[in-house]
Amino acid sequence: MLTTGSKLLIGATVVSVISAILFGITVDGPGATVGVIGLLSAAVAFGLIAGINVYVRDSNAPAMEPGVEHTCAAARQPSGASGWPAVAAVGVAGLAIGAVSRPVVFLVALVVVLAAIVEWMVQAWSERASDDTGYNATIRGRLLHPLEFPVLATLGLGALIYGFSRIMLSASKDAGRWLFIAIGALFLAGAVVVAIYRGAGKRTIAGVSALAAFAVVGVGVASAVQGQRDIEAHPAPSCLSNEEGEGDHGAPKAPSDTAGVYATIVLTDSDFYAVLGNWNGPDKIAYHQLSVPRNARVSLVFLNQTSEPARLTARLGKFGDAAESVECTAMVEADGEGYLSIKAVNVPLASTEPMQLQLGGEEAPAIEIQVP
Repeated sequence: MLTTGSKLLIGATVVSVISAILFGITVDGPGATVGVIGLLSAAVAFGLIAGINVYVRDSNAPAMEPGVEHTCAAARQPSGASGWPAVAAVGVAGLAIGAVSRPVVFLVALVVVLAAIVEWMVQAWSERASDDTGYNATIRGRLLHPLEFPVLATLGLGALIYGFSRIMLSASKDAGRWLFIAIGALFLAGAVVVAIYRGAGKRTIAGVSALAAFAVVGVGVASAVQGQRDIEAHPAPSCLSNEEGEGDHGAPKAPSDTAGVYATIVLTDSDFYAVLGNWNGPDKIAYHQLSVPRNARVSLVFLNQTSEPARLTARLGKFGDAAESVECTAMVEADGEGYLSIKAVNVPLASTEPMQLQLGGEEAPAIEIQVP
């Protein structure tokens, strides 16, 4: 015996099929095809819902079944409102936008969709686990809180860092230091107040913290829209010059203690040579050719043991139409030490310019670079 809902849906399916047939017979023109397709689509939809409804029999509960008033679907607690469908919809829209714009947008949208699906599924499952809403919330928390809290904390911290960085980049150089001190002092004062007045409610603390975080993020977004201040690019040293310029100020002078030194380049009043490693003792072996591995970055230390400033320049070749690859240290003072990191990408035979270590723009004296 068919239930009332099943009869209505089956009737709607039959009416849609008959309407599609009559519409196709009586109407001519390009609109006939569209109309027939629409009516047949409605018939398929009605038929699918009718089949499901016949299977579940309108979810009617048999009156003679013992305890049916406690086990039927109508006796269950209604599902709570969920915002995850809306989040999933936003993610799907992001997928469409990312597919035609930037890959990073597509990846973020994909993560949002997957997260929304998981959250929605777990919420639906937990709400039907039992008739006790408190127990249902507990099992959901046990399953998702170990994942949600670290992710939310990471996102919140990232938003704070982003907002704070945008604020500092938009402020002037002089105002930036005072702004940094003021914001840090406010956060420190808030932490001191919370530590002293232990009777403050959790909701009050959470509300004030959230308000401060939203303020930082909001001002940061506004600063990002306004744009950052103009930051002058630091000029690079003029490698093929023996004169000290603005680019020599602030350049690295020596490697760190943990850096591996491939060779030490020594300049004296009478010689210009290389020593493997960082040993320049009395039993050293001086080389006027230096073999460096291909496509590997190596560190060189430059010792200027003369009475005049000098610059170590590495000419690493010119290949094809590309510009010559030149790297150099800052100007090294007398009896000073400099640092240079170089990377040779091709053999000297393929270069139209010499590959060598030299002093600024002077081609002699020089240490020939060999690349096996």
